[in-house]
Amino acid sequence: MASNTQSARQWKLHSQQVESDKHDLEEGNLPRYLYRYTSLEWLEKNIINNNIYFADPPKLNDPFDCNLNIDATVTPEIIFSWLQRLQQQGVMNSHFQSILLNPKNQSTIKKVVQSDPNKLESLAKESVKNELDKLGICCFIKPPENETDEKNNLLMWAHYADKHKGVRLKFNTCDIIEVITPLQKVKYQNDYPEFDFYKGDEQFIILASTKSTSWRYENEYRSIQREYGSLSFPPKALIEITFGCRVPYNDAIMLKKQLLASGFTNTEYAITHPYKKEFKLEYHKLI
Repeated sequence: MASNTQSARQWKLHSQQVESDKHDLEEGNLPRYLYRYTSLEWLEKNIINNNIYFADPPKLNDPFDCNLNIDATVTPEIIFSWLQRLQQQGVMNSHFQSILLNPKNQSTIKKVVQSDPNKLESLAKESVKNELDKLGICCFIKPPENETDEKNNLLMWAHYADKHKGVRLKFNTCDIIEVITPLQKVKYQNDYPEFDFYKGDEQFIILASTKSTSWRYENEYRSIQREYGSLSFPPKALIEITFGCRVPYNDAIMLKKQLLASGFTNTEYAITHPYKKEFKLEYHKLI
């Protein structure tokens, strides 16, 4: 558990990030609305309870997500120094970290690395991944300028909304920014990002917001938190819930009643149907 000094520092940093994200939102550098395609199970487990869940990286659907390159010039001393610096900042505190920072263990680790250079890269990656896997990530997408295009985003419905058996959630970014700060635009590239052991914990943000160019179509934004788990959010932030075309109408009605009882009284509700002549969806208000 973090000390009072560490907690105060983290709260100060969070407050600064909230103000920064609010400024970016006002300047048009962050999207006014954010969408999330998800399953009914996620809706019932989280949204109905006024929560958003931030998943740990191993649970993400892309096995290449949050991967990294290690600088070839890294040494055990650099790794130990980096862990020590983050520990002093209160960024992390783990059993794995305490093992590496134990002076009795460090001499043994150095000998192993010297006898087998390949062990060094494994040690470096494990040091980072051990802490990276504690992060919490919640994924959103930025809608295109033409909202009609987003309504017919058949790939997102199929890939993330349980093959049209789930929902599309529309959030007002302004009303949820304090919960999802820091909000990071995903960078798409061909190579894994390189981890710099001379920099601080901002490196985790880079690792957690870099994906393969294959995913560029998603136009994704990510909220990256210190720890995975659930955070509560104000119901007014969720302005629209749309059920997929494979959700039975009666099930949608039942879930709408539960959501209304949970405080989502100002949220608009809709359900989709396949269009008869084209590859697109019709949206109908859920009465």
